[in-house]
Amino acid sequence: MTKYIFILLLLSLVDAKVYTFNEKFNALIKYQVDKKIAVVKTITPHVQVIQDEFENNNTFKKRVEAVKQYFKKKEEDYLKQREKIITANIDFSIQNSLRILYGKPIVKLNAYHSDAQYYDAILNFNKKTINQKIKLHINKDSAEIFKNNIDKYKVRANFTNKNGKLTFNDIDFTYNNKTYKAMLNYAYPKYINDIFYNVKFLNNSITTKIDVIAFDEKNYMKYFTYDYLDNYISSLPQNEKILSKEYLFLIGIGKYQYRFKNEYALRSTKALKKLSALVLNTPSTNLASLYDDEATIKNIKKKYKKFVALMAKNSNITIYINAKIRADSTFIKDDEKPYKKSKGFEILAYDFDPKNKKHIRSDDYKIYISELINSLEGNNILKKRVIVDGCVDDTILDNISNKNNLEIYSSCQIGEKRLVNKLQGYSLFTYHYIKALGSLKSTNSIKTIDTLLKESMKEDLIILYGNKEKQSIKIY
Repeated sequence: MTKYIFILLLLSLVDAKVYTFNEKFNALIKYQVDKKIAVVKTITPHVQVIQDEFENNNTFKKRVEAVKQYFKKKEEDYLKQREKIITANIDFSIQNSLRILYGKPIVKLNAYHSDAQYYDAILNFNKKTINQKIKLHINKDSAEIFKNNIDKYKVRANFTNKNGKLTFNDIDFTYNNKTYKAMLNYAYPKYINDIFYNVKFLNNSITTKIDVIAFDEKNYMKYFTYDYLDNYISSLPQNEKILSKEYLFLIGIGKYQYRFKNEYALRSTKALKKLSALVLNTPSTNLASLYDDEATIKNIKKKYKKFVALMAKNSNITIYINAKIRADSTFIKDDEKPYKKSKGFEILAYDFDPKNKKHIRSDDYKIYISELINSLEGNNILKKRVIVDGCVDDTILDNISNKNNLEIYSSCQIGEKRLVNKLQGYSLFTYHYIKALGSLKSTNSIKTIDTLLKESMKEDLIILYGNKEKQSIKIY
């Protein structure tokens, strides 16, 4: 109740105007319903669809059309959701506002009519006198008991909204889980004088402005904003509390010694490390990273083992992997039916050589995601989070010995591509994972990181790729 009184006080402080009862009533309704509407995701006001230098005109037109259809549907969905919220909350908000402004119902019992078995009574409120006549139907056996306990009854006046004009409906008297209803005396006016419901609710619906920018060799590079995410991280407020129990181990391999290339892996990994150190306030001693040629098979195993050994008891660990991932299996020679058994998902280290038979066949030259997780057993780790900016499937869980307090994020599924934001120079998944963490930090959003991540990435996926590509985030 205090917060609603504050709204009324705020109204009086905004200007010197004396607000009418009706204006206060509508302001309270608007405040309550607008709070619900404000939770709905707003529509992006402006987007740019920029043709890539290697994208032909026909493909670009299809992408532009996909973006237009996406935002058109988003606007329609917003309006539908907004209308549902108003419909679901308006009656409660009206009744609640009237109770705030009128105060507690006060009933004065008059004569009891034994033959017709009802009380005549007068209804008022502690903040407003209306002298509304009511009839309270109570049988003879209960009439005297009711009168003697009238002060103990919880009285609730119910209102009805009829095309914006408010009327009394009936009054509930409740005591010891028993409720009596008092009807209005229809021979007398029952309308609430000069109170009308007439509110314009919050509407964040806009038509997204879409700039369609064809490829222009002279101006193309000006759309590359490689410093955007770095500046975004720097703008976020720092955690006041040092996260001494949080540990982060990062592997980022963009350039390989042999054949492979993993676009923007290094920039993405460094950005996440910067967020952890600068914003989340993770101590430098709790951060370990291996980039490109540092991330050899030997170095990953050695540094990870040392890192885990130094972790404090009852702490949490996040393992971030932005490298090439390969599903590995072994052939089982069963007498009845030979079959392949999954050995898990292998992290391809910087020095992995796809032409070297030892690297392909021997476990000594392999690093499995499950191996990193299983080695945490017995180290008093509370929570384990693994973030894989690469494509896996459900079999990632097959070789993990203890799945308790474990959470695995994967940026895509087998058969999909790990996509990138070429204009900003990051992998699409990590970019939006950082933005989601930032949103939680800067806005105190009630949404989970999973929801924020999927929502923002879905939009960017349409803008950058149209309906051409799919990248399905999954959390195991």
